[in-house]
Amino acid sequence: MVQTPSALHGLADVVRRTGTQGLALKHVFSSGEPLPAPLARTVREWCGTLWNTYGPAETRVWAIAQPVRPEDCAGTDVPVGLPLAHARVHVLDRHGQPVPPEFTGELHIGGPCVSRGYVNQPQLTKERFLDSPLEPQGRLYRTGDLARVNTRGQLEILGRVDNQVWISGFRVELEGVEARLDEVPGVRRSTALVVGAGVDDSRLVACVIPEPGSNVTEGDLRAELRSTLPPHMVPAAIGIFDAFPLDAGQQVDRARLAEQFANVPAPSGAAVAPSDRERRVTAVWQQVLQRQGIGREDNFFDIGGNSMLLLQVYELLAGDTADPPLKGSELFRYPTVASLAARLGRGDAAPADAGAVGGRDRERTSGRRVRRTDDTVRDARLRARERGGKNA
Repeated sequence: MVQTPSALHGLADVVRRTGTQGLALKHVFSSGEPLPAPLARTVREWCGTLWNTYGPAETRVWAIAQPVRPEDCAGTDVPVGLPLAHARVHVLDRHGQPVPPEFTGELHIGGPCVSRGYVNQPQLTKERFLDSPLEPQGRLYRTGDLARVNTRGQLEILGRVDNQVWISGFRVELEGVEARLDEVPGVRRSTALVVGAGVDDSRLVACVIPEPGSNVTEGDLRAELRSTLPPHMVPAAIGIFDAFPLDAGQQVDRARLAEQFANVPAPSGAAVAPSDRERRVTAVWQQVLQRQGIGREDNFFDIGGNSMLLLQVYELLAGDTADPPLKGSELFRYPTVASLAARLGRGDAAPADAGAVGGRDRERTSGRRVRRTDDTVRDARLRARERGGKNA
């Protein structure tokens, strides 16, 4: 099984709740994000071998991998290990020279795994794919990741040299999000950042200063972004600010801005959940989405939700024995507080209007089966007539 650490967190929660009976995982590969050591210790308890892997798409995905051992789980994150046979790794300083072990530099990858470049993007190819005398084939891919080689000879990934971040296994350029936001009419300035502690709690959010007199709303901005950006680049939440905090160099102080973002007032006009069950669902959504002011008709996926966060919602709701059993797949069919609370109240597994649709589907299926049966009987009778049988 191949999963990001974000997904493994959700799976670990399920295993913790339901146990390991019937679970047979010989190999689990963690990929796409740093693997936290506490999560690695947990997963190793119920899988045969846990692997930590590393490699961007520019190096045909995996270039570095290793099985995770107990001693690898002593720190904060698990080392990614050693290069595979088709890759060679170099940790270089800003002058392109190798750094000693335990010193930090930028990770470069060479070998047959390195691709030729980006399609129709010669400038970006020139920036990322470098000619180097360190590599027999003469080319290195500049990953943009900070790394070092530890005392055991394993590679550790320490962060980024730029503002690129990892969200749910996807690489996101914060500048790309900001550039698109700045193009939206009514936006004076924007800043994208990551909030939350831990791999499974990290969220992409945006802060916007509107033009004077502009009435842009979070919903308007998210709608604009959804029309031009892939889903993983759309911020989970967007806050409206009068000004951004600046550091001593007159640059946006992202740390202080993240603190201020947590205190952004809740959107006004959210309908109050009228029932205890709706208030319970609302509280769970607020906990998972880390935001207030959720209305009973708000769509989970329109206010920052995704499938990984939906798994957390399921875990929290499934633990409530006061409600009937709930299937995880049902959460996609009830994306609002009101509809999900109504489903929990009914205790059935089908939406209110699903019966008619299901009935029509059953009729069509039944009709196809009847026609296939009639065709089979008719063909048999024709063959019998040709042979002169009694039932012709």
